[in-house]
Amino acid sequence: MKKLVFLIIISISIVFLPSCVSPTPNTKINVEQDKNANTRDEVSGKWNDADLRDSAKTLINQMLQGGWLKVAKEQKETIPNIKIGEIKNKSDSHLPMPAFESTIQKVLINSGQVSFAMNKEEAKGIRSEQDKQMNTASDGTVSEAGDEDGADYMIFGQFTSMSDRLGGKQVKYLQVNLKLINIQKGKIVWVGEKKIKKFIQQKSRTW
Repeated sequence: MKKLVFLIIISISIVFLPSCVSPTPNTKINVEQDKNANTRDEVSGKWNDADLRDSAKTLINQMLQGGWLKVAKEQKETIPNIKIGEIKNKSDSHLPMPAFESTIQKVLINSGQVSFAMNKEEAKGIRSEQDKQMNTASDGTVSEAGDEDGADYMIFGQFTSMSDRLGGKQVKYLQVNLKLINIQKGKIVWVGEKKIKKFIQQKSRTW
């Protein structure tokens, strides 16, 4: 009798064995940028190129809608000149900062509402060319030094990331904060932030 019961238990175990599941290292991450945003699947919970491009465009569009722009145009009677300062990376991801800054520059310039000052490398090249022209260019065609428009505002910011658990799921919070500072007055005239929330879900497989 005991032997019969044992054989029945073994048979049942074999029948239900294929339904057993175990977690696999593969992950599926749903990305929620805001309540109205679409979700997308990824293979990492870190910052990626799409996140950077979207964040740059969103933040700069917010900046251009800020009240500071109207005030700046009225005070200077022309469009303000902007320059990028230090943007720190305090997240756990390696970020291509030049690409992020390039997107910021492109959106600002193409808006037609602001101008953009040269960065250090560009300024170095221009000043070298100005020095060269002083010695080689004909009279009346020299682009002389000392006639640059200084920046009126500078952009500063930082990237951060944080991991947490929500409803039993692993969640990754990504955030970028930017601020715009009036150089002459030393005042912050605009602040903005972009948050991205990624849900990391473990896939399962049968064995």
